[in-house]
Amino acid sequence: MSGIEEYVEVGNEKIAKKDICLYKYEDGKFIGHLLEAKGKTKKHRVIKVKMEKEEYEKLKTEIDKKKKYPKLYIILNPFSGTKKGETIMKEIEEYLKSMGIIYTIQKTEYAGHEQEIAEKTDFSQYDVIVSGGGDGTLHSIINGVISQHKKEIPIISPLACGSGNGVAYSLYKDNEPITGMCHIVCGEVTRIDGIILNHNKEKKKYYGVLQFEFSYLSSIDFESECIRWLGAFRFILWTLWYCVTLMTTKAKIKTKKYEMTNDGECGALCSTCKNNKIKEIDYTKDIADQIIQQHVNPDSSLSKNDGWEELPYSSYCIYFFNNFAYGMPGIEFAHGAHRNDGFIDSWVLPGERATRWRFLGFWICAVLNLFVPNYISGFDYFRSTALSIRLQNDVIIGIDGEKLPPGNSFDLYVAPGLYRTMLCTN
Repeated sequence: MSGIEEYVEVGNEKIAKKDICLYKYEDGKFIGHLLEAKGKTKKHRVIKVKMEKEEYEKLKTEIDKKKKYPKLYIILNPFSGTKKGETIMKEIEEYLKSMGIIYTIQKTEYAGHEQEIAEKTDFSQYDVIVSGGGDGTLHSIINGVISQHKKEIPIISPLACGSGNGVAYSLYKDNEPITGMCHIVCGEVTRIDGIILNHNKEKKKYYGVLQFEFSYLSSIDFESECIRWLGAFRFILWTLWYCVTLMTTKAKIKTKKYEMTNDGECGALCSTCKNNKIKEIDYTKDIADQIIQQHVNPDSSLSKNDGWEELPYSSYCIYFFNNFAYGMPGIEFAHGAHRNDGFIDSWVLPGERATRWRFLGFWICAVLNLFVPNYISGFDYFRSTALSIRLQNDVIIGIDGEKLPPGNSFDLYVAPGLYRTMLCTN
């Protein structure tokens, strides 16, 4: 932030005005939610200070001076994850009302409703679309919004109310919805990468943001929905079952690899992401076609000249594509991944190297946030801008935890800086 930092006194503390994101007055106390710089991220802190109502009103005026809060359109999925979305939103609404923030809440009523809302709603009177759910809810809203775009895609920000919340956690480094709302209300517009999936059998393109999965990983995501009430623990339970079966899938995979660099951990204050130059997209034309046309067809005889290379394996036990550092809260799959680096990170455990120890070891390392190759042999880890997958048989696939039609031919492309979101980057 340029210029002189402005502070306000709250009780005995002197606090930077920009760090006070949400506040209210309750039972004779000022309750404030702060986001304060710590390393490359912003840490959430709550303060409670006794004061008279008159003192609070003066403080409120001082905090709000020179601030402009965004108008929010909140799409809330009350069925997502542990189904606590409505309870979460009631708490957050107290702050929005106290601060005079203009907002609308639209609750979903059935599966796929969020995409319908995003397709049909005119968001021109709002500054930010808030996705109140998990990664699947965010995915549906993105695909709904893009289907009706006539200019740049509206700003879309995740609010962690689901069982996965990988995007929200990667951005905010916190799984608390109140922290996410702090970023949404007081953040700056920042770019994040997107994923474009070309489903060749369906002749359809899908947009994503977090990850792509097939074979074992898609099975875990979708077959475990019968125990969705367990929240994120369902993924762990299902993983243990598949550790016993060691499922593999025959596939021919090509990728456009790039040299691995270590730019350190990504966070809201990450200078790498703040300084990245994003190539402009013409939003009046088909977005997916513009991205795909930057690459030679992977099945073409000229593909090798364009940087495509075929992986030397015939089957895969684990093949995990992650666009953000965290696949779910606290579980880091893509070490060193950045929100707008233009790459997707891939973990590969070939079928010929698959053992139960390696399979289970991968997840142990992920939970403990350990870099797998330092502890478990047999894995490949690389970064790429595009991937091509050709399978012998149709398989169930998923993108951002959402089930897509089965198929046997897919092309995946990274769309650098495709989406905009709110993040406290100063």
